[in-house]
Amino acid sequence: MDRRYLTILIAFTFSLPTAVFAQGGSKLFDALHGQELRRVRTTLSTADDVAMAAKLLEEARASVVNADLLTDLCDHAYDLSWSVAEGQPTAIAAMKYLVEKLPDKATEANKRLVVVYRDRYGKVEGDEKKQVARDYAETARLVGRDLLKTGMLSEAQELYEAVTAVAKDEGLTALADQLDRQGAKTKQRVMAAERIRKLRYKIENYPDAPDTPHAQLELVHLYVAVMDDPNTAAAELDDTITEPAYAANLKLAAAVRLPTNDDDWFELAHWYRRIAASMHESLQDELLARAKSAYQRYLATHETQDLRRAKAVLALRRIDAGEGLAYVAGGPLPQPEPRAAAPTPPTPTPPTPTPPTPTPPTPTPPTPTPTPPTPTPAPAGDFVNLIPLIDAGADKVHGEWQVADDKLQLTKADESARLRLPIKPGTSYRLRIAFTRHTGSSTVAVLLPVGDQSVRLMLSGFGGLFSGLGMIDGKLASENASTVNKGTLTNGQAYTVLADVRVADGQATIKVTLNDQPFIEWSGDPSVLSVQDAWKLKTDDTPGIGAHLSTVDFNKVELETLEGEMVKLR
Repeated sequence: MDRRYLTILIAFTFSLPTAVFAQGGSKLFDALHGQELRRVRTTLSTADDVAMAAKLLEEARASVVNADLLTDLCDHAYDLSWSVAEGQPTAIAAMKYLVEKLPDKATEANKRLVVVYRDRYGKVEGDEKKQVARDYAETARLVGRDLLKTGMLSEAQELYEAVTAVAKDEGLTALADQLDRQGAKTKQRVMAAERIRKLRYKIENYPDAPDTPHAQLELVHLYVAVMDDPNTAAAELDDTITEPAYAANLKLAAAVRLPTNDDDWFELAHWYRRIAASMHESLQDELLARAKSAYQRYLATHETQDLRRAKAVLALRRIDAGEGLAYVAGGPLPQPEPRAAAPTPPTPTPPTPTPPTPTPPTPTPPTPTPTPPTPTPAPAGDFVNLIPLIDAGADKVHGEWQVADDKLQLTKADESARLRLPIKPGTSYRLRIAFTRHTGSSTVAVLLPVGDQSVRLMLSGFGGLFSGLGMIDGKLASENASTVNKGTLTNGQAYTVLADVRVADGQATIKVTLNDQPFIEWSGDPSVLSVQDAWKLKTDDTPGIGAHLSTVDFNKVELETLEGEMVKLR
């Protein structure tokens, strides 16, 4: 950067009124670069975008007045250059520099790096392609970890699967294996979250059932073994688990009380091995790894050559030899006794009746059997308001829904919450939905029947990284031809999405607009479309809506049939 320019910049910066600093970096950035930025954005050329991005990054490196200004400089450098092949090295450098100087910005910066690495992977060849794949995979691991921390299990699983395929394609075997293992663990957590939901329902609604103690123990085990959340497991513990050591070790496993002496580490390690012996084999490796870590902590502090130390050394050898479940003292954790079923009252013996004197019966006209209502066809050609047709209790597949004030509301942030719309839309149709997301940063979903198949429109998936249709040819919404890299939705802002679905001569076309702007378009054989299990409705012939770990108001849900017959299900 020109020294004279730097001198002028610094002098100008410190001459600005204090009020500018008080309002954050955006005001200061606009005072310094707003006019030039607006001029650059109005031109059709990308060369001036890339040049200005490089200038902003150079300024960020050379002269930083405050954190807000640094953030703005790097953000604008990224926005100007990430989608242009010549500018992508600048975009990458800007986000890396932001992480280096402001670690609290790492989560969002890494998400942006995933976007630009994914885009660049398709634009380069040879050795550079392999290096970009490595950077993409390693950054995706960090983003996946952050998604898991915030409970975005499905998004993390999808991201791991997508980036594992890239690593395998480029021969990055070790990295692909690490990602594959992490993806498998995340998939287990996704399945465990669904199982936890079902167990909670059973425990809350059938507390006196004979097998409820087993459900309670399974719930605690899932939190310990799969979700790695001993704090919640401890909160779920009740009198169905009577072994004193269980409760004590559960408290040790919780982050609120790490072991303070070597004996506690030994007991915790042994407890993990006993849980592993009680669990499905797919969960045993993770529990044995925790046992190994606890044994190592014990040996690091317990130097006395006694029997317990010898047992710890032997246990480590067995774990390393793949025999970690052999010779576990005490065996698997004991199962609770099932509650006795409520006694069945004795059946009284009826007295022997005296035959009555027969009386001729009076004929009674037969009572007509009520016929269930037949779904009624609806006229085509006009948008039909679907909200009055919705029964939130009957139509929900998962989540807490209600209809109030003429709108449909998803009232609790939950995993893959979804609701069936009680209508069959016809062969070709348009579905218009107006919504506002209030909390969360993840997916708002629209499920679309297409021919004999169904597909999910994902808006703001992966915490705002991608939008798209999924799955297509088995590929997720984050990695197929429909993927839109900039997927972020802003909470509190109103959006209208219009999905136009047409099927003719064995081919389907899906066009999506967002706030009246073209957003996604796809054409092809509808047989390649599918929906992940975590997002399926009861059937594939009805549309649906949903969201992931977010609360949303759906202010308008309307459908217009273009071809075929629209059938209301109630």
